[in-house]
Amino acid sequence: MNSAISNGPEVTEEPEHAAQTSGEPWSVDPAVLIDPARLTVPNSWIGHIPFAAWLVKTHRPANFVELGVHSGNSYLAFCQAVAEHALDTRCYAVD
Repeated sequence: MNSAISNGPEVTEEPEHAAQTSGEPWSVDPAVLIDPARLTVPNSWIGHIPFAAWLVKTHRPANFVELGVHSGNSYLAFCQAVAEHALDTRCYAVD
């Protein structure tokens, strides 16, 4: 009896949408360096904008829907990331 456990096929290629970095262990994806075009108060969400920009670049969604827009900081940051990466993402906001 063979007791070896297989973890599936070995993956040697990165996905097409993988983030492009310098390969250094602490390199930063340029997508997180977004300079928000619009910010307003309350600004409680702005700390998440770099992560939002990275998510958009990495996952390249076909559609984006934000439920509860509040001040618009997050929604417009997502839209800006879509525009900066020239994606065909359709953005919707529901408040």
